[in-house]
Amino acid sequence: MVIPVRRNKKNLFTIARIHYSLDPDKYTKEWLNEAKRGMPEMGFKREYEIDYSFYAGKQFFTEFREYNIAKESIDYRPREILYRGWDYGFHRPCCVITMLNGEDQWCILKVILGKDEYIYDFGRRVKDYCQSTYPSAKYIDVDDIAGIQVSDKTHQTSRQALNNLGIFPSGSKQEIEEGVTIIRKKLRIRVDGLPGLIIDPNQHDVIDGFKGGIHYPNVKEGQPQREEYEKDGYYEHIFDPTRYLAVQMFTLTGEKESQNEIARDPLQWAMRDGRPRRTLDANEIDMTSDDISDSLGGGLGEEII
Repeated sequence: MVIPVRRNKKNLFTIARIHYSLDPDKYTKEWLNEAKRGMPEMGFKREYEIDYSFYAGKQFFTEFREYNIAKESIDYRPREILYRGWDYGFHRPCCVITMLNGEDQWCILKVILGKDEYIYDFGRRVKDYCQSTYPSAKYIDVDDIAGIQVSDKTHQTSRQALNNLGIFPSGSKQEIEEGVTIIRKKLRIRVDGLPGLIIDPNQHDVIDGFKGGIHYPNVKEGQPQREEYEKDGYYEHIFDPTRYLAVQMFTLTGEKESQNEIARDPLQWAMRDGRPRRTLDANEIDMTSDDISDSLGGGLGEEII
């Protein structure tokens, strides 16, 4: 008998994958019926059949299809406008990088998910990645209203930490269902025969999330299912900033999505056009990099992106 074994070099654990069918007493119809009792089918597939294509709960974005995965890596064109969504928190900060292509499809290019990082350190890492991967890109950044809360770890807001890197997210309080509805509509095929949302095939976490990693929370029998996804500590940090982007980039008008105010926000367009800002005062959007450095006391040594 050959049993697959994997050794983790980091924690020195040895893992053996053993299927229940190796035990003849358990490989019977009666035993299977008893094991399945009270367990969701997808849960059984994961826990007993060791099939991780099945997820822990009911798939949240049932509109997702294989055609939402780009056949090849999505190309970045120099000086493209990139839309970045930020999710804060020390344990799992996240940045979702997206763009609109020539067919006006919303493209998810890259997800950078941190672990136990201060937002300043995470922001620097994202900035370095973007500068090397997307040379001469222009950025519009959005976040959650929680970004204005002061952290007990750094004594400044998450937005302020990113501002120190030349990254200026904006956002507002929003209902979960609004962003979810926009994403659902974007996943569908448009009248021109193309899906409104596509994902770079290398972004496995996003694809797995759409396939069921992001799922409805379990509810007791008879209770209504609310239109919100399980806060699982992993996929939620990817789909929260995606939802922030959906609301800021598009808005629902009846059954259509149209450009939101983010496309006409003079402060955001100032950033896009290379006129960085350090304040919400619209009169100061034309500050030069030297002016900004002077206003902060100089010596940051950071290139404004």
